[in-house]
Amino acid sequence: SARVSSGPWLSLSFRLRSYNNSMDGEEDKRTQSAKGQDKDLGKVTDFAEEKTLDASKVQKAVSALASTGKSAKAAQAARDKELAAVAIKKEDVTFITAELEIENEVAERRLRENKGDLVATLRSLVAC
Repeated sequence: SARVSSGPWLSLSFRLRSYNNSMDGEEDKRTQSAKGQDKDLGKVTDFAEEKTLDASKVQKAVSALASTGKSAKAAQAARDKELAAVAIKKEDVTFITAELEIENEVAERRLRENKGDLVATLRSLVAC
């Protein structure tokens, strides 16, 4: 009778079977882990309370925010008007922009905030 040599194929077959068994175990672990996570997520979402919003309260809150925004804009406009009334020298603006390398608008605003006082403006700009 002829003897069949198992050779390396038997070894390869055994390794593949072993690998497949280990992969099945890992899939089971992953599946169990996913189920556990779903369960945990369910616990978290079970505690969330649904609240209904009162339309009148929402409307009041929106109106309050709108009026606050309007009053802030009005205050800013009044401040801008007040600052526009302050006389400043163009030479001072040019000096500040050249020496400190800032934009014209920033130099003008700071000069106006400091009532046209160049030294006070320079101090405020350097202190920033």
